[in-house]
Amino acid sequence: MFKLSMMDVSQPIRCVTKQFPGEVITMGKFCEVCEKGAMTGHNVSHSNRKSSRTWAPNVQKVRVLVDGRPMRLNVCTRCLRSGYVQRALPSVKAEAVTEEA
Repeated sequence: MFKLSMMDVSQPIRCVTKQFPGEVITMGKFCEVCEKGAMTGHNVSHSNRKSSRTWAPNVQKVRVLVDGRPMRLNVCTRCLRSGYVQRALPSVKAEAVTEEA
């Protein structure tokens, strides 16, 4: 469903603020694979009073393989579980493996 390439993740999300114009900020509650972000809505009480609230996706910072290179991305757990990304596991040196055996 999702094809992850360097083109997709090379441009981080740009957030323009009055304090730091042009600063590049990667959002914490934003999935860089499916682009799922925080949603807003209302808490509704029993008496039907409404107060604002936000729902944030469960986003984890993981190392994934993008075009054969490991990169650290913010990925939601739905994309991890569905297999849309391939985890980049740390490499184990051959010397360490032979010493343990």
